[in-house]
Amino acid sequence: QFQAKLGRQAQIRVYDRSLQTPMNFLLAHLTQYLGDTFSLYWADNGVAELPVVEAEGKHHLVFSPRYLSMTAHIRNILVAEHSFNARVEFTARAALQLIGELALQHGAADFAGLAFARAVVGRKPEMAWGRNAQADLMALERTPINEGYMSIWYYGLLQAFGAYSPLQQQEFEQTSYLSNSGLLQQLSTAVNDMGFEQQLRQEVIVKAHEQQGVSQVQLRALRQKALCDIFAFSVLLDATVDIMKQLNKQAFNMLQFIQEVLMAHQVVGLVEQCQALATLSQYETLKEQERLESILHPAAIRARALIQREYMRFRITQYLYGEKPSVEEQAAVDKAIQKAADYFDPRVHALLVGVHTAREFLLYPNNRPAAKVVLDQLKTQLNEKGNTDRETLVAFSARADAMGKDSSFLRELRALVG
Repeated sequence: QFQAKLGRQAQIRVYDRSLQTPMNFLLAHLTQYLGDTFSLYWADNGVAELPVVEAEGKHHLVFSPRYLSMTAHIRNILVAEHSFNARVEFTARAALQLIGELALQHGAADFAGLAFARAVVGRKPEMAWGRNAQADLMALERTPINEGYMSIWYYGLLQAFGAYSPLQQQEFEQTSYLSNSGLLQQLSTAVNDMGFEQQLRQEVIVKAHEQQGVSQVQLRALRQKALCDIFAFSVLLDATVDIMKQLNKQAFNMLQFIQEVLMAHQVVGLVEQCQALATLSQYETLKEQERLESILHPAAIRARALIQREYMRFRITQYLYGEKPSVEEQAAVDKAIQKAADYFDPRVHALLVGVHTAREFLLYPNNRPAAKVVLDQLKTQLNEKGNTDRETLVAFSARADAMGKDSSFLRELRALVG
């Protein structure tokens, strides 16, 4: 099943649990929560997502260095000192490239090629992503094992496995911020934060109460995804504290961990949106509800971020001060979380605008540049001295071939890049 999904170019193997690696350290912690109900595969030359397949009573996840490379790239967009407009452009190009790559899996070959090529046209070298996933992996492996390393590598993996935690519903569903009223409050705050117009705000509340259909803002869906976020945070906190204690090279820094988790949530949320948009690429004409859902999805991710802050507040206070913290101790934790959130929120806003730009490319085909225009621009760009985009385009073309995808645009792209 994995090979068909990832393409014949993907080299998939069971991850060796005997290796002395941070991954296996993390998986040992995960086993404490999930027991022997999961397995991990590794896919070189895979795609930038973490597919899970259920078979023989287990959940099998494929971890791809390409996913790791993409999420690290988006994190860099968040932390680097860019202007607002530059951050928007970086994000829009990364999102469009990811949507194009993932759209290949849904048979939308012409759209996939055009989206990917449009992401490359006119970009500066520092905007490039995914030229060499193996080199990206080696660079990430050399990163010191600390709060940042653990979040970059494992937050997305843990969030994906969070859907299968048997303890979640029993442990958390009665908490105030996961009750129906608590979820509605966070949704209301999210749509206000995002500046939704009144009509759209009302649409969110109506959809939140719906029992039929599938929407990210439905209370049951929001609760389920929020629980996955909480699971990821909980396991990651335990594993990060323990591995840093064992290595004894660097003291665990709670403020740094808070910042890393806040970033990781936004990064995974961005990839999640791109996956949903890539799924829509298979339809020639989108229904109004599908368009609306793509607009509401960011509000659900924002609401989940607010919910996770509530859980972080509880869990971090407990970790630092025990079961009965003083008012001052609780206030100190609140201040630390708020300080980190205030710092990143303007940067996250730029990411949202960037994803919106990529979304518009999908939703409004009449506004897309003509294929010939994009190909001509690429031809000029590739002939420029020192340009390195050919390698990225060749890799995309090879990935399309390996997945058995063909279209007029892809054929012209192959002819252009050789």
